[in-house]
Amino acid sequence: MSEVQTLINEVSQKVQALETAQALYSRQLSPDFNTFDYINTDELGLSRILAALLDPKGSHAQQETFLRLFIEHCLPDMYKAPEWQVFLDSIDKTKVFVEQVTSRNNSLRRMDIYLQCQVGDNSYGVCIENKPYAADQFEQLKDYAEELEKRRHKAWHLVYLNEANEGPSEYSIDTSKLEALKKENQYSHLRFSDLIPWLKACQAECQNHSVSEFIAQLIKFIQKQFMGIKDMNEDNAVLEIMKQSESNLDASLKIYKNVQKMRIELIQKLKTGLILKCQDREYTLDFDNIGKGKNCEYFGFRMKDDPIGFISLEFATDFNNPVLGIRFYTEEDTKDPDNQPYAIEVKRVFNDYFTNNNIVSNKWWPAYYEFQPFDWKSAGNPWYQIETGAMASKVLEEVDVIYCMLKQEVHFILRINNMNNASNIKPWLTELWAWADKFKIPEEVLPRDHAALLALTDLSIDCNQLTNLPEGIGYLYNLTSLTLNCDTLERLPESIGQLSQLVKRLTITSHKIQQFPDGLVNLKKLRLIIDVPNELIDQLPIGVIERHRRRELGIVNISSTKLYTPQMSEYELSKFGFFLTNDNWDEKALIDLKFKAASVFLLGLQTTEKTIKQFDVVDGVVICRPDEVQRVMNMFATVFNEFAGICVTDIEKMLSFARPAKFIQANVMGMFKSEQVLSQIIDQIPEEITLKSLMFQVESNHYFTFDEFKVISDIIDNMGVEDEHIFYNAEVVDKPEHCWMGMIYMVS
Repeated sequence: MSEVQTLINEVSQKVQALETAQALYSRQLSPDFNTFDYINTDELGLSRILAALLDPKGSHAQQETFLRLFIEHCLPDMYKAPEWQVFLDSIDKTKVFVEQVTSRNNSLRRMDIYLQCQVGDNSYGVCIENKPYAADQFEQLKDYAEELEKRRHKAWHLVYLNEANEGPSEYSIDTSKLEALKKENQYSHLRFSDLIPWLKACQAECQNHSVSEFIAQLIKFIQKQFMGIKDMNEDNAVLEIMKQSESNLDASLKIYKNVQKMRIELIQKLKTGLILKCQDREYTLDFDNIGKGKNCEYFGFRMKDDPIGFISLEFATDFNNPVLGIRFYTEEDTKDPDNQPYAIEVKRVFNDYFTNNNIVSNKWWPAYYEFQPFDWKSAGNPWYQIETGAMASKVLEEVDVIYCMLKQEVHFILRINNMNNASNIKPWLTELWAWADKFKIPEEVLPRDHAALLALTDLSIDCNQLTNLPEGIGYLYNLTSLTLNCDTLERLPESIGQLSQLVKRLTITSHKIQQFPDGLVNLKKLRLIIDVPNELIDQLPIGVIERHRRRELGIVNISSTKLYTPQMSEYELSKFGFFLTNDNWDEKALIDLKFKAASVFLLGLQTTEKTIKQFDVVDGVVICRPDEVQRVMNMFATVFNEFAGICVTDIEKMLSFARPAKFIQANVMGMFKSEQVLSQIIDQIPEEITLKSLMFQVESNHYFTFDEFKVISDIIDNMGVEDEHIFYNAEVVDKPEHCWMGMIYMVS
């Protein structure tokens, strides 16, 4: 075994030498400096970085090189597939979008990165779902697949990017659907570590030093953040020592063969240490599911007063990345709607006590946090703590805190007892049924049977005599959709925040709501809040507004258009946000505006000769006179009313910053020949230009006849604009002998 000891000594000396060198020459080497420590690397930030590299027209100026290498290295099946060859031949035409709205299937989600390429009559689409940290959302990938299908691409592909070995959960997309996508070569699972070969290929092809260095920094960030590699120099040095002689290779393989055995023995030692130290504890031990290094092995600590959940220290895989929290015993427990109050209460208690930890919950876990040290794969410290006995003490210290915390929470113990005593459920049931009888809510709407009531998933209440709802509504834990068509409703129960399965919609039509409960913030799975009256939107809890701003939640009934100024202290939500280009906006202020207003499109209105720099955050500019501002905004509000079934992508194609659009209009009183009004519009368009797209709006005191429509249609057809780039709206107004036409045209 001397060669093994020799190798260990040599590696140890080399590592120490490297650490000494880094300390001595740290000012020259800056080994710990990385650009990405100062860049936003949350999910959206990483999406923007990857999108910028993939964009053939990106500022990296390497044209389509990076995108082609991405397809070749990360999506090799697509690279070889016959149906993608036309796309690859025209890959330079690809447009790259971040946070693209899923408008075709009306889910109003945001695709993290969307690649779209139009080649003749055919289009190609790739959606990259970026999951560096967040958990899957309900039916998220299913919605993305449906969106791509409805965009009628010649070929499309869905990419799921994370660092786990596993792809998306069944919560995001059904297994059979995912397998069907794989079979059709429409899905790929990528890990962040899979991006390294692509990025290195980009470095090799890159002809700009600054861009090449940026990519090198991105590689270091991925290695550190997702792969646990903190120092490549150290890893490379160790690798060279391992390869430098046959004896070193033999010794390396012997060490490798025994690493897992060492881990298993140390886990057994931790188990023994916990058993010895647990003898005087009030909880009992369950160590039957730990010891082999498989997925989700755990140390269990059972609480005698809790038959639903237990304290668990669980490893992700191969004794790595441990988490500590409360876990359900069985899958039946996770599905039982009666256990939802338990899960909510556990999460509340953890959030109240562990304010410095990020508390997470999912199907199996009401609440957990990352146990530190978290990296047991590449670090020796946790294993050395086991060897010295310190780890057993540390684990039990944190388990004791959780146990005592729950035991002291009288409300928590009462909640457990209530769930195990059916008679204690009766008061809220009795109250709810009495309320339903009083207001004549039919049994087919609100079942009077306990089991049927708890199994209810869709509840729609139509009653104009209600002013409030009973708190018992919050116990209907399986509700996925709640519609309240109650015009006199003034108050919502706080318990509405317990409807953790509410994912489809919450519809509230009353204009008399005096205050929305803070519990709305707890509806984490909810994607849409429908029909909240516009004048009440600013009364929604700030947490709900923030979720909308982060594109986690759609609030549908917001203002279509809004004009903003730099002097505003608050920005109301809008679909189309407008600003005047002569109001001295800078890029930072416009980014802040678009985020806080959560506008799908941000448009500048140029009312003077003063222009504005071309910022990426701005979707387009329209030239008009100061007295035409309201007319322009009205056109966007009416022509794109709820987008009028128009795909958001089509609107994006129409708008352009590089070539501002122009607004023109004609208004005639006492004239019934609509073609004459249209001629006045056409006469304002310079003859030498070629139109790319146009918006057209008509106001008249009567509905146009078929002949009038045909005349207008023929004139517009002769302008040479493709039908898909023409957006039209007609309105009848109560103004005698009135005919007005307005047009916003974009030049090719």
